[in-house]
Amino acid sequence: MLEQINKKARKFGRARGGSASTVFSLSAVPLMLMVGAGIDYNLASASRSNLQQATDATALATAKAAASGTAGAALQTYASNYLAAATRTAAATLSGYPSVNSTTGEVCVATTMPVSTAVMAMIGVETVNVSASACSQVAAGSFEIALVLDTTGSMANTDNGGQSKLVSMKNAANSFINTMFDSPTLGPRTKMSVVPFAPSVNVGTGYGPSLAVTSSTSYSTINTLSNATGASWFDNAASSAYHWPSPLFAADTSVAVNRFALFNILKKQNSSWGWGGCVESRPYPLNISDDPPVSTNPDSYFVPLLAPDEPADISHTETYYDSRGRLKTRTIVDATYDNSYIADKGSCSTNAPTGNNTTDQTTAQSRLCKYKSLTGSNTSNSPNTACSSKSLVRLQTAKTDLVTKVNSLTASGNTNIHEGFMWGWRTISPSAPFADGRAYNTNGNQKIIVLMTDGMNTWSGADNDLNGSQYSAYGFYNSANPKLPSTNQNIGSSSQARSSMDKLTKEACDAAKAKGVIIYTIAFSVNSDPIDTQGTNLLKYCATSEEHHYFSPSSQLTLSSAFTQIGNSISQLRLSR
Repeated sequence: MLEQINKKARKFGRARGGSASTVFSLSAVPLMLMVGAGIDYNLASASRSNLQQATDATALATAKAAASGTAGAALQTYASNYLAAATRTAAATLSGYPSVNSTTGEVCVATTMPVSTAVMAMIGVETVNVSASACSQVAAGSFEIALVLDTTGSMANTDNGGQSKLVSMKNAANSFINTMFDSPTLGPRTKMSVVPFAPSVNVGTGYGPSLAVTSSTSYSTINTLSNATGASWFDNAASSAYHWPSPLFAADTSVAVNRFALFNILKKQNSSWGWGGCVESRPYPLNISDDPPVSTNPDSYFVPLLAPDEPADISHTETYYDSRGRLKTRTIVDATYDNSYIADKGSCSTNAPTGNNTTDQTTAQSRLCKYKSLTGSNTSNSPNTACSSKSLVRLQTAKTDLVTKVNSLTASGNTNIHEGFMWGWRTISPSAPFADGRAYNTNGNQKIIVLMTDGMNTWSGADNDLNGSQYSAYGFYNSANPKLPSTNQNIGSSSQARSSMDKLTKEACDAAKAKGVIIYTIAFSVNSDPIDTQGTNLLKYCATSEEHHYFSPSSQLTLSSAFTQIGNSISQLRLSR
């Protein structure tokens, strides 16, 4: 524009004809052109400012679309349409394809737009081009995400939208997985695990013994330690004080050298009684830490979950007189047990405890020799009674494996949020068992736990003095004390058990936060099956912040929205330049 004015002015300066008045009149032309150029320049500057705002918005929207999985020509079309809508004109165009950097997560756009002149059109300058550029970015670095999902029995109930909570969870979780991995800006930098939980967590039977046991396998082969060991992080030597705790089991190497061997003895008799893949809680405070097992502390190793064969119900017969004075007899039940799967009686000798006394409940429950005789088997119960969840999927980039696992989930069992959380943390930890996560404080790396539950910590009691409860990852009420905080070890009811589990969960969340883990919690609470105040308060406490990291959906729509918001929060969309 200024160059055109200068040309006109030089041409005027070379002219020699005309009167003084003409010269004076014409001398005003360059001045008028300069003033007009200023006006048009201001118009162009205002237009460029508007274009920059539209370009900023386009860059943000395009990055968000890219983070949601839009790519290639579809992303270019999206950016062009957004720019046209933002500027309210089709004249604004993208000067090139939106640039997507999958390493940094940055999306850049450059734009140009012609602006009509008001004054300079008189000298043939009808339009001038203005341009702008902007880059936006999802969170830089890498993401390690543990998706911890409740698969307890209550998940089979319907949500507020009339659909099974389990189906709603599957749809929302898979949408979240697809969003993270299909995004050209997020996918290449994301790893994820899926950790289903109920009363315990199933790590997968691949970490157990490699021995293929059949009915013809000899007991001597089964009981050979080298053939009965699991992964190195298990207590294969049975050195932990929690491997054969009284009154659950009495150690007897003449029968079984460790729990894996005992599982294989059971599997020889019943093919469905091999180890199911679940793991018991380590003793406190190791069960609120991701510290790896160390040889100097045998209790730091993990123990496979094996629910012991409990005694048969204990009862006695008494005589009495009815209202008409007739002598009658009746049976009085003294103790009931939930998980008796083999007979307590039978020809069975053992060194620990000595003798063959089945009238004493402790002896009846703890002696190992009965697992070899297996008389009177009850297949409705099982050594895997507290192992109802599908196996977890370790931290990885294979989206298909994660989606397949979510689709396979079923609903069964009580709720143990603490164990679900801990195994979710272990999947992103740099320490054993898995050691799949990057080191803590790795520059740009985020460790994230997304915990979804529809209930509260639950550990049910039972009407007997020996165990006092159903079996769980902590054992029984009467033998679980070392696995609970010192202030919550005296358990006599399900409410006291819940308080103990809640305290463990809170301490585990605190420990993970102290190492920089970001925690999102989702309380899937529906009208027909709500989470009570104690339960929601626990999830609010565990969340990194209640305002931005805690969600309380009640239907598939709001659950999907919660996962979407978590995805947006993880991406942290912003203008970078």
